[in-house]
Amino acid sequence: MEYINILEEKVENLEISMKSSSLEIRNVPTKTQETKEDLIEIVKNIAQAVNTQIEPREIRDVYRMNSRKIQTNGPITAEFTTVIKRDELLANIKKYNRENKTNRINSSHISMNGTSPIYISEKLTTKAKKLLYQAREFSKANEYSYCWISHGKIYVKKREGATAKRINHEIDLEILKKEAM
Repeated sequence: MEYINILEEKVENLEISMKSSSLEIRNVPTKTQETKEDLIEIVKNIAQAVNTQIEPREIRDVYRMNSRKIQTNGPITAEFTTVIKRDELLANIKKYNRENKTNRINSSHISMNGTSPIYISEKLTTKAKKLLYQAREFSKANEYSYCWISHGKIYVKKREGATAKRINHEIDLEILKKEAM
């Protein structure tokens, strides 16, 4: 059993490494007959809105995942040629959204009608998505002020100035819960 856990951990780390230069862009309306050029333009428009220069050659690949739900738009994955470019864009998006709380990145920023919010984050593994959800729920239930992900790793923090705790597994949340009692 221990050997299986070690192998699962290695696979997870490989997946995190493979996704390290990718962003996931959610809630972007789908165009009919959408092309890769359309998707590249969306990424470039988002970058331009947050004062980040992106050249098409800096995007290795961009594609939209098909959504299981017919009425929703599948997320767009943008793979960059470097982690540095991905991190620069993500940092500028976060900065923009913090400074513009009433006009966060939305569909108007990418030349689409309306002001539907657009959500941009690191591309996560399935395991990391599940664990992040659990960590957020834990944070709400246990009065933790901060829960975030950085380079595929999940962290929680009780309050400003407190030490951040890294969450690698569900058991880490159980340990934090017991410490709080």
